[in-house]
Amino acid sequence: MSSNESEIWGKLTSVNSNLRNQNLSNNAYKIGRNSTNDIAISDVRISGTHCILSRDQNGTVILQDLS
Repeated sequence: MSSNESEIWGKLTSVNSNLRNQNLSNNAYKIGRNSTNDIAISDVRISGTHCILSRDQNGTVILQDLS
């Protein structure tokens, strides 16, 4: 993680009123159903660790599917 993690570089906007919007400031987020993920989504259609959303040193956003 960079020393500039507090800078917001993106936002996940929920289309489901049961989930909150999430500002993105870290360089990587694990997303999935497990409570140990950075962003936990309680939905049986989502795998335990579903994906990793990251940003590289050049600012390119990468979504890695783990399901």
